[in-house]
Amino acid sequence: MATSSRTTATKPFIEAGQIGPLYSTLGWFKFFELLPPDWLYDAIFTVLDKEVSRHGRELAKGRQYEIDLIRWATVKHYREDMRLSWERAYAAASRKLRGSPAGRSEETIRASYKRHQHDGFVELLRQREDADAAVRTYARDTYEDLENRLKSLGSAKI
Repeated sequence: MATSSRTTATKPFIEAGQIGPLYSTLGWFKFFELLPPDWLYDAIFTVLDKEVSRHGRELAKGRQYEIDLIRWATVKHYREDMRLSWERAYAAASRKLRGSPAGRSEETIRASYKRHQHDGFVELLRQREDADAAVRTYARDTYEDLENRLKSLGSAKI
């Protein structure tokens, strides 16, 4: 009978998405070697769906950050090391990255470049005394590691 009062007391909290009561209620059912009711299974799946969705969004954000970084570093390489005009640097970066997860149109490369120009880490580097050298080194190191970065995104092409 303790389990029925336990489930009655925790059900509203569990249905509200609170993980603590869900966890303890599952432990209660396990302790008494009882099968949880259907609503508890539904709550478990709801929590799992939210967590998987949240985790997926975080992974997508991280992947997009890495793509923007790769595009930014590639444009900087062509613009600063190869001394191309902006338009030619975007075009060269687009060609270089074609067929990889970071490869897209010149317009998309340009948007990524501009987005990463305002990245917190790049902004932090710009506050240093040797800001230009620090940003250039960061971009160069990223570009030199391009093959590994693209592999981590699921592409062996560079």
